[in-house]
Amino acid sequence: EYEVLLFTLLVIAVKAHNGEEIKYNRTLFVDQKGIFPQPTDVKVSLNGNLGQLHVSWTPYLSAWEQIYQLQYSVVEPEYSGPTQALQIEYIYSNSYLLQGLLPGITYEVKVRSRPDNKTTDGFWNSWSQSAYARTPFSADDVNLHCSTADLKYVICTWNSSKEMEPYNFYSLYYQTSDNTWSQCQQQNYTMEGDTISHCCLFYVQNQGKNIVTVKLTAPLFAKTFYKEPFQMENIVRPYTPEILYSNHTHGKLTLQWKAPIKELEDHLHYQIRYSMDNSSEWQLLQIQQSVTQKTLDLVPSKTYVIQVRTKPNGNKYNGFWSSWSDSISLTDMSISGRSKRKFGLPYQTWTKY
Repeated sequence: EYEVLLFTLLVIAVKAHNGEEIKYNRTLFVDQKGIFPQPTDVKVSLNGNLGQLHVSWTPYLSAWEQIYQLQYSVVEPEYSGPTQALQIEYIYSNSYLLQGLLPGITYEVKVRSRPDNKTTDGFWNSWSQSAYARTPFSADDVNLHCSTADLKYVICTWNSSKEMEPYNFYSLYYQTSDNTWSQCQQQNYTMEGDTISHCCLFYVQNQGKNIVTVKLTAPLFAKTFYKEPFQMENIVRPYTPEILYSNHTHGKLTLQWKAPIKELEDHLHYQIRYSMDNSSEWQLLQIQQSVTQKTLDLVPSKTYVIQVRTKPNGNKYNGFWSSWSDSISLTDMSISGRSKRKFGLPYQTWTKY
């Protein structure tokens, strides 16, 4: 007797108290008056990219096609910049990627829904319960850098303050193409004044074109720092070159050094710098070819200090300059004389940026 059949005309009448006089009446199309319960289980999570948050929710009636509206806004009490409050209409799935967000800011997110105007029509329901999440910070905030010297192991370094944040509460995680986060275990640190320098070393399997994503977390402060994804071949920072010997005769100096590793020897270029008579000013020579020897013209009766460094040439590998090699010092030289020096200098494997 009291059943309502969808898609059937429904006549509603309001009668006077005496039950005879009809005050109001209306004919309704039930399929145009739908209002669904609000979405539930709204979740906001990080997705590995700066300025982004992933939002998902559960529709109360998943069998019915619905349009969703999502609202988000900044809820940082100390924040005084633009609020970025926004309503995004006509989302047809139960997830959404927020982009272009401010770094290190807490956002409040709400969702509501209505029928999709196709199978049925109706009204917006009330907003869901709020969900909150903090966007990741930029890796630049802690000077987070990652590099590889041998195309197998990645070393990441970052800085923190001894006064503001405990050095032992940072954890570094890395993710490759299998989308599984792994914690970096070989972590170390050094302290200099109020600055704490951290480093962590991890191995990457199937290096090749593997995309690596790194994040740094400080749970006590609810902070996450993301670094832009990278490929191993684009973050090469070679070991410091090893100077093998110098040979100077008749006003010329021949330097020879060793390429850091064989896999890179055809893909590097070099710089030589030298100073004369303990000057603080360095002269710089660019060597664009992948050669490991250079002859220099000398000035008579000068004392020389010489160093070498290397960097990928950009053809196959890209990256950063190595540290400068240990110095060699040439003193009491005579232009007409001749001498040879051999070196067995170890090169560094852990270096700071």
